[in-house]
Amino acid sequence: MSLSNPKVSNPVTKFMEFKGDAGTFSYFDKSIGEKGENVNISYPFYFIVLDQLNTIKGFNESLNCGIYSNEVKNLSEEILTVKTFKKGVNIVGKYNDIKGEVVKEGGKFTKSIYAMWIKSKDEVEMVNLQLKGAAFSSWFEAGINTDNFGVVIKANKEGKKGKVVYKMPVFEKLNIMGNLEMRNKAVEMDKILQRFFKHRKEAKIEAEEASEVVKDEIENDFISPSEE
Repeated sequence: MSLSNPKVSNPVTKFMEFKGDAGTFSYFDKSIGEKGENVNISYPFYFIVLDQLNTIKGFNESLNCGIYSNEVKNLSEEILTVKTFKKGVNIVGKYNDIKGEVVKEGGKFTKSIYAMWIKSKDEVEMVNLQLKGAAFSSWFEAGINTDNFGVVIKANKEGKKGKVVYKMPVFEKLNIMGNLEMRNKAVEMDKILQRFFKHRKEAKIEAEEASEVVKDEIENDFISPSEE
């Protein structure tokens, strides 16, 4: 980053997670009340997918805190760094190599979907949908070609694992990409998102390079006169 190339803020306004017990997507709104509240999304829920990434989310029981990772596009080629909000877990590697350890620590594979939420004809908003477990399975089974179709959720369906009954969203194709005005809004929104991704990647590279420089400087400080 520089004076003429400043840091780009995350353009996502809401991070939504599907709650299988309640059967709703919800997001945390810190502006409500004294400490903020979770807000549930009502159906129908219309959106156009801008991009899809992969990450790890979950809860670590032993540390009593959340577990998370960076986001990657390609699970077979890119490295995941999985950590807990309290220091104690640090797992690094490609997904197939570390997934056993990740699951053991409470982490779950999560599809991170960046989307344009169509609230009305004239109101759209960039949001992020976190899909894991049954919600991700439902998304995968829907198999929607998001280049050609939008998505609508009108209802949930029930699933059962043992004695536990849960809900998952039903994703359906939305014929909206032929609407040039709405498609152009999505394209412009995605340009903003991709610019953020580019800057986020650059910032990570800069941080890693700075860390290596500091490491080298520290090591050089401890070189004895006989080693020079």
